[in-house]
Amino acid sequence: MSDSDKMTETASTTSTTSTTPKNAPTTTTMPQDEETKDSHYPRRHPPSRILFGSCNSQEHEQVIWPSVLHRNATSFVWAGDAIYADAFEIVKGRKVVKPATPAVLRNLYGAQLQHTGYRALLLQHNMTVLGAMDDHDYGTNNGDIEYRYRKESGMLYVDFLAASGTADLTVMADRAAAGKGVYGVKVFDFLRPVGDELLSDQQAGIDPDLLLSDATATALSNRSVAVFVLDVRSNKTPWKKGWERFAEDFEGDFLGEEQWQWFEQAIARSTAQVNIIVQGLQVHSDRFYDGNEAEDWSRFPMAQHRLYQAALQVGVNAPILVSGDVHMAELLRRDCRQHIGDSNGNSNDDTNSNANDHHFNTRSLLEVTTSGLTHSWGTSICGRPESSLACRTPYVNKCLAAGMHLAHMNHAWTEVVDVGHKGSVEGAKQRYQYSLELNFGEFEFDWEERQVVIRIHGKDVGARPLLSTRWDFDALSGKQELPASGKLSSDHYERTWAKLSTHGAQRDDWICVNYRGLQSPALKAFGFVSPVSLVLFGMCLPIILPLILMYILMRTRGSKKK
Repeated sequence: MSDSDKMTETASTTSTTSTTPKNAPTTTTMPQDEETKDSHYPRRHPPSRILFGSCNSQEHEQVIWPSVLHRNATSFVWAGDAIYADAFEIVKGRKVVKPATPAVLRNLYGAQLQHTGYRALLLQHNMTVLGAMDDHDYGTNNGDIEYRYRKESGMLYVDFLAASGTADLTVMADRAAAGKGVYGVKVFDFLRPVGDELLSDQQAGIDPDLLLSDATATALSNRSVAVFVLDVRSNKTPWKKGWERFAEDFEGDFLGEEQWQWFEQAIARSTAQVNIIVQGLQVHSDRFYDGNEAEDWSRFPMAQHRLYQAALQVGVNAPILVSGDVHMAELLRRDCRQHIGDSNGNSNDDTNSNANDHHFNTRSLLEVTTSGLTHSWGTSICGRPESSLACRTPYVNKCLAAGMHLAHMNHAWTEVVDVGHKGSVEGAKQRYQYSLELNFGEFEFDWEERQVVIRIHGKDVGARPLLSTRWDFDALSGKQELPASGKLSSDHYERTWAKLSTHGAQRDDWICVNYRGLQSPALKAFGFVSPVSLVLFGMCLPIILPLILMYILMRTRGSKKK
């Protein structure tokens, strides 16, 4: 469950389950196929763009699709929660999750496919739709391997994607039908003619589940992008209960061994210039203490560590993580270090030896979170606004937004990118790279400059982006170093390594740490307590303020009588 739904749970009332969209589709005009002002390409070569979005509830108006269409991209990739299929119900006075049945999922997917705005996107010339499944389109909040309809859910999700676009999803469908999960890879080569950028699985030659020959694989150009979508639900370990829920679970896993081996082999085989890894949950963040309340990869540290090893394999060009779930947009960064021996080139497993005598590989790993196509911390906070009184109260939403702004500004979330006053481009937001508005993400590839422009757009068509930064391919590939924050030390890496090594991490593994400094337990606690305190204070203010005024008035009258 996202943190927004959980923070309002105490004010909840009985909800009703609806299998049809609450709001009727609105008329959407298809934009003209024209050059946009921020393009660096001649008109005959349109910009190379891939879009991302998540958290799309049928209980809200879907007002953002005209802005999505305006970007004239090659592909749209779901980062989870294309629908909100599960619901809440009251059982013995308690609010509990009501999982969706396959019939509910099928009905909601059908309704989404008929939504006017979304249909306009699908009808855009040669649009390719891909996606990673998260809990609300999986069918149950915080869903895991124990979900009754895990296999049926995966099959229905692939059917939804297949009905949405031009991609051949046969291999993904076969895995879903076998109960393995919903995962796969697609490759775009933007040197190919417009409308023919998507390669077949045989041409891409990446998927290890295919019996490929060298004759069928196509050599990728220096304008190629591989998009991997992973399934963090079908094989996920359940969150622990009781007091154990507050401790990190080093045995916990998101992908399952078969999907892990597939991903590690597939990304190692990729020769694309950029490799994008899409799934629903934030990877870099470590903000909450209980995965039952707010999920992220840090709750399963060894699974997180394994993902870093896969993404940072030798030869993997410009890996970028994409996530959703949290109802806001963020640009996150961790800096990673790999031990390669002492000053003489010898391997050394002595963790107490002087770090200055050792050599290391270093590189950075970006994560782009884009979440909130229909609802966000800065607008309407809940995916199901009818689920609680708090969700329908504008003042409560403003208090929650204020708390989330404080959470980003109090220096506790050291993974959030701070570009300073000159690091953003196109007139977008400076300093801390986050937005609480409705949003979707965009990657535009500048092949001449060998850069990716990462943008977060809002609902207003043609407006300047909410966030916009440029990143060099070579820096993201570890061939050049990104500017350091100056707040990381060797001790930060060693402390992280010491924790992971007791659970199987190897000395030559990549160790990744928030680039603005290791988050200490005290800093993590401050990052949680300070925004929550502000929210509680704001929500109590309408009660406290009249009492204070009444007290002052009574004191004033008493003084006059004397």
